[in-house]
Amino acid sequence: MTSYERAVNGRAIPDLDIGVEGEERVRTLLRRGAAFAWEALFEANRSLAEVPVAALISTSSALMDPSIVAGNVTFVSGKSHADFEESFDTGQDGVVILLTTKDCRVPLPGEATTE
Repeated sequence: MTSYERAVNGRAIPDLDIGVEGEERVRTLLRRGAAFAWEALFEANRSLAEVPVAALISTSSALMDPSIVAGNVTFVSGKSHADFEESFDTGQDGVVILLTTKDCRVPLPGEATTE
């Protein structure tokens, strides 16, 4: 545990359709996780602009079989954007990408929005 949060919610990155292994699997998981997190944070901006939210996108080996790499996105709320950036060591094992609602104020390229 790196610090206390008001809310934490983790989601596994779906991977049953990924037919590659090794570094290519990790890249695919990270792209998929980042896109999912971006869309969720973009919507959080539209719905609750005053609440800062962060997403930690990571990959790690499965506990029962270290040869299997899995991905996860963990959403955290309740801090300021500056606190997210200072509190989470993105160099620690497993944490690869940190996105915040501040980063995701526009939709991903090629995505249609309903406004």
